[in-house]
Amino acid sequence: FQLPLVMVFLNRIGMFSVQNYLQQWKIAILVIAFLSMILTPGGDIYSMCGMGLPLIILYFLGIALCKYLPMGRPMGAEGYDPVA
Repeated sequence: FQLPLVMVFLNRIGMFSVQNYLQQWKIAILVIAFLSMILTPGGDIYSMCGMGLPLIILYFLGIALCKYLPMGRPMGAEGYDPVA
């Protein structure tokens, strides 16, 4: 359940942008469905959905966090105070 934090981290270091996440949402859902199929011990559709649906919600929550969290000021910007 650390997916949104990992997505924000990858966005902040410049590996992915919000546009990349939105363009690849179909592939992300396919990967989430495959992983939930493999990782659930029960092997039935209910446990797969019980793992996959929260991860899909967390994926879109991660996109929202990347879009709406401010990036902050760069270190050399006017008025930058690392203590504050």
